[in-house]
Amino acid sequence: MPSPNRSGLKSATRNGLLKRRKRRRRNRFLRTRNILRPARQIDRCRDIGDKGPVLCRFQEIANAYASTIIPSAYDFGQFKQLVNVGGGHGRLIACILKQNSQLTGVVSDLPHVVNGATAIFEQEGLSDRAKAECGDFFQSVPADADGYIMSHIIHDWSDSKSLEILKNIRKVIRPNGKLLLAETVILPGPNAINSTLMDLNMLVMTPGGRERTQSEYETLLAQAGFTLVNVITVSPMASIIEAAPTAH
Repeated sequence: MPSPNRSGLKSATRNGLLKRRKRRRRNRFLRTRNILRPARQIDRCRDIGDKGPVLCRFQEIANAYASTIIPSAYDFGQFKQLVNVGGGHGRLIACILKQNSQLTGVVSDLPHVVNGATAIFEQEGLSDRAKAECGDFFQSVPADADGYIMSHIIHDWSDSKSLEILKNIRKVIRPNGKLLLAETVILPGPNAINSTLMDLNMLVMTPGGRERTQSEYETLLAQAGFTLVNVITVSPMASIIEAAPTAH
């Protein structure tokens, strides 16, 4: 039998390791919050002014990450025209177009953001297949495409604000079209901790934004007139939610 002293030492060591892991996780969370909070506060207030570059940089980081994992994780060959709503400088849609020569694309975002897309399309040799349009997704989105994609947009907003965006897409999407949401879906089991930390992050940094479960996305989409078709898990922190317009 192990001696009481040795058993107590092992228990203390184990508890110490668990505490250090918790501290490291919390420190990572706080560092992320402190880095991203200025951009989120700008977005929340919609007061860009001379702080516009901070917000643009944040959006570019998010789109750069999505552009490395989304284009090869889904069959975009089924579309003729794809609209990237809230697509920033257009890096995601540029990567998708480069892998799908039959596809034309539109990136739509606020003027101070989307103005940077034209240079990227020219740089990538996509000027004949891609264009940038200024717009506010709470008001309207480019019409009559068969594919719409948003990357880490819906998690920024409450259910009511998210429905405004989704319903605007529902008004103009073709009957046989598809809506794709690249988001973190809260997973069951051992991977839930990462999604939960992301959810806490969103609560701190956004006006009502949060991560959602598959069931919550299904309900939200149904309220906007869409039917959830599939959820493609790209990684524990990234999924593609595929939805189709619900027949009237």
